[in-house]
Amino acid sequence: MGKTETGSWLQTHRAEWGVALFLLAVGVAVYLPVFSAGFIWDDDYHLTGNPHVLAWRGLLDIWGSRAAMYYPLTLTTFWGLHKVVGLHPLPYHLLTLLLHTANAFLVWTLLRKLKIPGALLAACLFLVHPVQVESVAWITELKNTQSGFFALLSFWCLVRSGLLGDHPEADGPVIRPRWYQAGWGFFALALLSKTAVVMLPAVGLIAMLSLERNWRRERLQALLPLFLLSMT
Repeated sequence: MGKTETGSWLQTHRAEWGVALFLLAVGVAVYLPVFSAGFIWDDDYHLTGNPHVLAWRGLLDIWGSRAAMYYPLTLTTFWGLHKVVGLHPLPYHLLTLLLHTANAFLVWTLLRKLKIPGALLAACLFLVHPVQVESVAWITELKNTQSGFFALLSFWCLVRSGLLGDHPEADGPVIRPRWYQAGWGFFALALLSKTAVVMLPAVGLIAMLSLERNWRRERLQALLPLFLLSMT
């Protein structure tokens, strides 16, 4: 991509860049005290005292675990970050805040794409609401922000595919198959980060029934594989 093309792309997406930087600034201002926080509570179980995260060969144990609480992708993130920065809490807090800010940006993007009023206000509320503090300030809760990130990406891809939203011009259940496949992939990553996101297909169903004026049975059937994936 040449300089002219890059400049044109930045100009075209100026609004997106502006909102992203605004949300990042708000997030840093609100969660600034987190940067001086250390490890607490279950951080020893999940990170600082977890032999699978600390050992180089622990990755095999992470993915081969049969534990009831299975979130190998989150532990893999801990494993990879530990190999780069060790047990310094600041990089872990930075990662969590960046993911949370990205999630707020995705909330804005989704609501705007679906033509729902108040998208920026909703994104700001999502970003700074007190209920989010635990997920952002507690390193162990990376599984919340990471699974939320992939779940929102999955939902975004399903919207872009034409499966969700009002697309009366569509001849079939999906307009753009590659976006639909990407939605599958991101949903799988979300499940591997935290299984609580199993409700995403149900959210998609509610969105389909409430937002579309001309929904088809074929669209409903296209959601079934996501329901099956959530049950595995």
